[in-house]
Amino acid sequence: YESYIGTPNGQQNSKQYNKNVRKHTVKLAMIDQIERAKRGDSEFSEVILAHFALKKEDCITVVEAWAADTGIENSDKQRLKTLLDTLH
Repeated sequence: YESYIGTPNGQQNSKQYNKNVRKHTVKLAMIDQIERAKRGDSEFSEVILAHFALKKEDCITVVEAWAADTGIENSDKQRLKTLLDTLH
């Protein structure tokens, strides 16, 4: 991969990689974690919900930037915002 650094092909590969990582971060590390915590599926549910309540605005800002840059699906972005809005 090092031979592709700084090349158009390398930049395209990097952009695609980042798109996939960001998409799965929103779905798995944010949405799924909040939904599981709201169901009480984890011993850490309270901590997870408190974390996302405290970081709500940061999460929204980051996901908005990612959506503008890499095209995160609007449905995932809206789903996350809806979940975050339910947290106090």
